[in-house]
Amino acid sequence: MPTLQFRLICTVRELRLPREAILNFSYGGPHNVSVTLRPPSVEEEAKGHSVENAFCEATSTVTPSEGTPEVFERVVANQILPAGAEEWVVSSEYTGPDGTRIRLPGPSGFPQSFQSFLTTASVDTQSRPLMDS
Repeated sequence: MPTLQFRLICTVRELRLPREAILNFSYGGPHNVSVTLRPPSVEEEAKGHSVENAFCEATSTVTPSEGTPEVFERVVANQILPAGAEEWVVSSEYTGPDGTRIRLPGPSGFPQSFQSFLTTASVDTQSRPLMDS
């Protein structure tokens, strides 16, 4: 079965790193979790990113359970919620690559097998400290 690659990039405010500093943390584990902290590049600074704020990139690899890829395909096709779904059912909404507004329920609005996948994929990243004390 193919694997899914997850990548999350965020800004860490008020964490200034020297230009040449790139800090890599490899946690391994069943999802091969790794975290990188780095300063903005010259190009990113030119776009307005401040040197006072570092970037944090977390990546992981997860082998999906049966049926999971189909749920992702339904998400991309905006086929999770029916067109007339009540607003209170919508937990998140975003614009897809083709400009379509994609509306999603909270985790409990997905099939049980997909909920289990979400739990498995997130537990490994949430239970690991960035640095040992």
